[in-house]
Amino acid sequence: MPSPPALTAPAGSTITVRLPADFTAFCQLHHPTYLHYTHLRVTCAPQAERLVEAALGDLATIWPQALASPNTPAAAWHLLTTRVNQLQRTTPAPRSDPLHTLLPHPEADAALLCGIIGLTPTHSADITGSTPATVTGLLTAFHRRLTTPTGTQLRARWHHLNTHPLRRRTPTVCPS
Repeated sequence: MPSPPALTAPAGSTITVRLPADFTAFCQLHHPTYLHYTHLRVTCAPQAERLVEAALGDLATIWPQALASPNTPAAAWHLLTTRVNQLQRTTPAPRSDPLHTLLPHPEADAALLCGIIGLTPTHSADITGSTPATVTGLLTAFHRRLTTPTGTQLRARWHHLNTHPLRRRTPTVCPS
């Protein structure tokens, strides 16, 4: 079957895409935290940026439905974490995400957002579409796990994360 003819834009022409103002505002509000969270999960800065861009692109395609849903932040958070989790499952490289290998994902997310990034439970709830009480409960469960005798590996990984350069928002580059 012959390939379709190539389409070329006239010289000097541009295409302008107008996004809804509420979508743009949502992205501006959530992008910094999404990017920091994703850097912590994958450590490769360009890869983290691509994941966040892709998740926000996914959100753009369903924006009217997400906005009409009972919880727009939860829909957006689901798109982001689905992409990150999928990458974590399919990447043969060593996992850079030590908490998500040991904990239920919502608990690990709360620990990263509040304990490493420094969000309050209320801000974390706003980002994830949860409630402050739920985030506080997840943090309580996490801290309980840290103090158990079987929490040695978790404590070591938590200590590593607390001393990690990404805690200070310093992105790393991908290995060659």
